[in-house]
Amino acid sequence: MSKINDWRTSGLATVAAITLAIMLGAVPADAQQTLKIGGIGTLTGAGSGWGLAVQRGTQIAIDEIMAKGGLKAGSATYKPELIMYDDAYTGQGGKTAMERLLYQDKVSFILGPIGSPPTLGAVGALDEARTNQNITALLLSDGAALEILKNRFGAPFNFMIANTNREYAPATVKWWKENNPNLKKVAILAPNDAVGQVVVPVLIQAYKDHGIEVWFEMFERGTKEFTPLLTRMISAGVDALDLDNNAPGDAGLLYRQARQAGFRGKIWQTGGPAVEEIMGVVGRLSEGFLSYDLYDFKSDRAK
Repeated sequence: MSKINDWRTSGLATVAAITLAIMLGAVPADAQQTLKIGGIGTLTGAGSGWGLAVQRGTQIAIDEIMAKGGLKAGSATYKPELIMYDDAYTGQGGKTAMERLLYQDKVSFILGPIGSPPTLGAVGALDEARTNQNITALLLSDGAALEILKNRFGAPFNFMIANTNREYAPATVKWWKENNPNLKKVAILAPNDAVGQVVVPVLIQAYKDHGIEVWFEMFERGTKEFTPLLTRMISAGVDALDLDNNAPGDAGLLYRQARQAGFRGKIWQTGGPAVEEIMGVVGRLSEGFLSYDLYDFKSDRAK
């Protein structure tokens, strides 16, 4: 596993370990010795980089906990066991995964999904179970849609584990402008679903605040051939392409096909950290790529 993915999975492992330790405070002393931990993530397709990080990071945390003798709560010791389902980066996938974890596996603690479409589906199913069946679980998820944290979508049992672009986009766009003073026009390409509908308006406003024009189009989720869209983008005379919060696989395809179509401007990503996965798709064409990403400044590598 690469150093970048080592950091990402170890970071998730730290979150998972702390979460598991806190969760156990609510477990009764007479509970079974095996503690089921649910996981929901995109394990296949364009967003698999994120889902696999959730799966591997959580398993790393469990392995580290078991190496120390398990999780202790009162007089009991528990062996965490991960039950992971693929949400396919869709709302229905997130809903189905949540229902299986709640009704079939009877899991009370769940990590993931990452991304607005599956998270909206998952928290909707959680809210329905809580309202109609009096069944609930503690969910730690990630997605940019504000509806995720509204009461009708599972709060107060759902908590967001990462910032959205509402928090980091203004500062990141400010940095883009300061380091590219001749930047006049930026292209944003996003899926026509909860991701694009929530993320793009924030980005457009951030660019407008710095006097930068935005050329914007949406594409249907699952698109693999972006050349016609990118040809229109190049004809619009943009200086840079912002991959915004696109899933790793989609971002990689957009990047590679943009270069193959003849685009020579800057390419960066304001959100959706997935540097390693994008470079894996783009290959040698990735020279000069810039991205918002998670980084541990206390790590040996950073020092």
